[in-house]
Amino acid sequence: MEGIKAPVSGGTGVRDERYDEYLLWIGNRTAEDFVGYIKNVRGVIKLSHSGILKDAGISESLARTNPGIKQHLEAMEKDLVKRGHIPDPAKQNASDEQDSPDTTENDYKPTKPPRSARDKRRIEELEQEVARLKLERNDAREALDRYGMLEKYMAETMRLPR
Repeated sequence: MEGIKAPVSGGTGVRDERYDEYLLWIGNRTAEDFVGYIKNVRGVIKLSHSGILKDAGISESLARTNPGIKQHLEAMEKDLVKRGHIPDPAKQNASDEQDSPDTTENDYKPTKPPRSARDKRRIEELEQEVARLKLERNDAREALDRYGMLEKYMAETMRLPR
């Protein structure tokens, strides 16, 4: 996401590698890609950190122990508030105190994020594989039918066909 600087990760070894993987995954996306991760949690609309971490292949426990990931997620959430994708948390809390919530779980529906080019390529590859497998299945069915006919002929005549 543009405008968000990635903080330096803490620790060494595996944590640094996982942090680099996280940054690589995040770097391929824009702010609009994260709109699909906005959730209504107990009446408060916020960014689903666990959903992002799951899709990035990072465990929540690693994110808790790595201050870089934690800070980056918080910075992303603030950026989405600035862009207007998420209501300001201070305003959400004020409306809760007044007993006039702006949104409820049923009212708020985040838009689906646009598919990235990588996702589209993967979908096309999978569709091609499905088509190939269907052809293989049809060929196997034809061979099985031929085998069934041969088996029937052999059972009736006790001879091999020429």
